[in-house]
Amino acid sequence: MSDVIAAVKVNGELLVYIDFDRPVWQNATFKDLASTPSLENFLVDGILGSSSQAILGKYGISKNFSEDDFWGASDQVQKARDAIYAAADLDLEYIYYDDRDPLIDGDLLKFASKARVQKMGAEAFYDLVKPVR
Repeated sequence: MSDVIAAVKVNGELLVYIDFDRPVWQNATFKDLASTPSLENFLVDGILGSSSQAILGKYGISKNFSEDDFWGASDQVQKARDAIYAAADLDLEYIYYDDRDPLIDGDLLKFASKARVQKMGAEAFYDLVKPVR
């Protein structure tokens, strides 16, 4: 059984945080883009693993990363994380319906861009994330 916890729009692209037996970020448009993030870099890893190449390429990132990459924390992963964290033009919107997620909130503090935060009612939230559910 899975439960959608939150959604984040990154430059207009919808990423959905789903709690399966472990956390997964899933791109709502490109279904093959999904990732399990590290807990320390929860949101940025979700972006690096689940965003389209159109978004990542804008910040000099040439590929999506996977769970193995995040846990290995190579120089390439850290450089990509730093690029996303430092991107002042990154358009972030954090959307939730019940309670805010502490892993997302904690990681948002590392971003140069300030996220808009929106709480929705359950029905509106599930309508938004319906393509993934």
